[in-house]
Parts: sequence; structure tokens; C-alpha cells
Amino acid sequence: MRRVSIRLIVSAIALSVCFFVLMFIVNNVNDHTDHLELPPYKCECPLVVEHGLKAEKFGVPKIEAPFTSKIHTSSNNTQTVPPLPICKPVNKSEPVQRAIIIYYPHHQSEYFFPEVRWLYRSWAEMLRDQPPTWRTDFLIFSYNLSTEFRRLGCVNRIRKTKDEPSACRLFLYVPIQFRVKAVVENNYQHAFDHIKDLPKTTNQNIEEIVTLPKTNDPMIYDARRSENLYMHLRTYGYIDSINTIFEGYHTFKMYDFVLRTDIDVFIYRHFGKYIPANCTLITGGGGYGTDFNRRKLRRIARDMDFAHVGLSGMGSTWYGSAYDGYLVANQTLNGMLWLAQYEFATPERESKLGTLMWPEW
Repeated sequence: MRRVSIRLIVSAIALSVCFFVLMFIVNNVNDHTDHLELPPYKCECPLVVEHGLKAEKFGVPKIEAPFTSKIHTSSNNTQTVPPLPICKPVNKSEPVQRAIIIYYPHHQSEYFFPEVRWLYRSWAEMLRDQPPTWRTDFLIFSYNLSTEFRRLGCVNRIRKTKDEPSACRLFLYVPIQFRVKAVVENNYQHAFDHIKDLPKTTNQNIEEIVTLPKTNDPMIYDARRSENLYMHLRTYGYIDSINTIFEGYHTFKMYDFVLRTDIDVFIYRHFGKYIPANCTLITGGGGYGTDFNRRKLRRIARDMDFAHVGLSGMGSTWYGSAYDGYLVANQTLNGMLWLAQYEFATPERESKLGTLMWPEW
């Protein structure tokens, strides 16, 4: 057996030390901290990815009243929102203009038109009890001014003066599910080809027909969001009842109060003399809140950078100023898009679970 001398051991240790010193010099001789390249920062923000489009960050708009703020939508256009006006409560002894607003899906007329007729009748009965200086119009957004509505006396005209009698007014609106490329191209140029004969029955020029959306007004039309609504929510049956309050704002901004409601309701006669006090926005009552979804909605509000005020169980009816309705509709649409894209799994979005998660989520 060969003996290992102490000299050999010391030599091996010395060679090892020299090797490590040499490696240290090579790695650090050109070290300049000002030339260090830091790893890129990766944003963990959720993305909206559309087919054939580059992924972009989905900016949820924020509105802070009463200061002037900007809505940052998912489009490239920056939209300035006027500050909330100073609250001036309306005196019941003064002239008051109100509007009851619904969306009517014309392609489901067999199901919904009987409900509209009952709602129309209750509105007509309510008018008998409202003060002489008050006016309450019945506003309908739909894709067609059919013969049935013309027989009810509905007109396609925006209210011009406070003295006009209460009337049923129907405004033509392109539903989200019909906003295919052939319809939306060239600013909806051919979206209303089916109404070319309408001026003959309404005594209007074709240019006077009130149609929606108004693509030249960024306050009431967001092209990118309209595309996202079509992509993610076109099969949701209630999306248009909210979107019409946003895109149709110019048709009802002259009213002191608006009531956004569903079709399957009756207007009680006491409504003829009732308006919200102190400029409040009133909502209907809903019985859908559970501890689970209340906690989840609070977390979602935080993710969206919304303030959560602790309210829950609100129904689908809104009653307040026209501008309040417009603002709420705008934020509701952003919330609906967020929920549709980030808060439901694919089987839920495709309705494969049915009502399995109801009422928790």
C-alpha cells in the first residue's frame, strides 16, 4: 500500500486554493454594478385576449365624484366624464319629467309582448294619478318599431319640451348579439336597412329616425367594450337592458328621474306622485345574497379597485337621476365583463353546470 506523504497533502490543498482564487478573479474582474441587467418586471395583471389581437391590460374605469375624473376603458380612447352636478332636490309642486325605461327583445315577441302590454296598461293607469305638471314617458329600446308598438301610439322621437304630453317612445337599438362584423362595419351603416320604409309610416325623414349606438360620441359608445361584450356576453339575455342605459343616455338625459326596470312588472298608481328624496338612487330589493357570494364580491371589488360600501341584496330596478343611471350602467358593464372573464370557470360560462352553484355563485 502506497503511503501519502504530508508534503503531497499540503500541495493538493495549495492547488485547490489557487484554483478557487483564480475563479474568483475571473468572475469579478469586470464586475460593474451600473451595468447589471435586472430581471424584467412581470405584471401579474389579468389580461383580455381576443382572437387575432395582441393581449392588453383590461383597465377598469374609476369614477370619483364630485371631482372630474377620466374613465379608462379597454379602448384606446380616453373618455372624460363630467363631475356629478350639485344635488338640487326637485320640489313636487314643480314640473317633473320622468321616464320608465325597458329593453324589449323584438326577436322574442311571442313571449315578451304580452308582458309589455300589461306594463303599458299599468303605466297608462298611473298617469291618471300624477300631478298636472308632471310628465312620465314610457321609453322602449328595441331593434324594430313594429306594427304592434305603432298601434300602441309609440313614437320614435326624443322629448323636446316639458309641456309635451306623456308618451310612449321607442328608440331603435342594435342588440349585442346582433353586432356581427357585417352589422358594425362602417359605423353600423347597414344595421338599420330593415327600417327603410319606416319614415312612410312615421312622417319622418330617414335622418330623423333615432337609432343606437351613436358611434361618434365617446361618452355613450365604447367600440372596444362593445366588441368585448359581443365576445363574452352576447348569449347573456340581460346584457342589453344595461347597455341601453349607457348607450341611450342622450335619449333620456333631459328627464329629472328615470326608472330602469324589467318588463314583467306593473307600475303602481302611487308611483304617479313619487320621486326619490334628496337626490338618492333607489334600487329594488333582491334576496340573492349569501355569506359566500358577499365575501367573494368584496374580494372582487378589491381586485377591480372599486370601493365596497357593504351593500348587498340589491334588485334590478333603479330609480334616480338620469346621470346617476348612466354612471351606474357604465360601471355595471365593466363589472359584468370582469365577472364573465375572470370569475367563472369555463364549464360555468358554457352553462354546463346549470343551476348547480345557485344561489352561492
